[in-house]
Amino acid sequence: MGLSALPLDRLIRSGLAQPLQAPKPALHYPCYGTVAIGPFAQENPSMNQDVTDYIQGLDQPWKVEACTAIRQRIHESVPDVAERLQYKKPHFLKDGKYLAVLGPAKGWVSVTIFNATGLEAPEGTFEPGGAPERKNVKIREGQDIDGDLLGKLVAQAAATL
Repeated sequence: MGLSALPLDRLIRSGLAQPLQAPKPALHYPCYGTVAIGPFAQENPSMNQDVTDYIQGLDQPWKVEACTAIRQRIHESVPDVAERLQYKKPHFLKDGKYLAVLGPAKGWVSVTIFNATGLEAPEGTFEPGGAPERKNVKIREGQDIDGDLLGKLVAQAAATL
């Protein structure tokens, strides 16, 4: 029997063939950069379905896009991060300790970074005030997100947890 006569699933199980991997779907947003969508959350076991549902259920498309981009950047910057929905907001944890929380509000999306006492960023990055161990970044509709800076800050905060 030739290879073409074997059922595909048998070929795959035997190691003679491999299933085709579709490329991850992505969208490019001028304000947020390139963002993976669709099954990305299902491919990443540290992504929580409750958090996915929460983000997809936000009231404005730009908030969904911003939260998705921020979430992806956190996962890229801290590969072993865990996430959960707590107090009705997405929380990101490293080794069981709080790292960051997303806080969508009426006119903005905030990202609070914990363990942030030693973080340094350009003037105006963080909202003024608050506890020194927590730094808050507010993103408004149409505002650019500096994904590289955000990733660097989250990774620095995670390094000392």
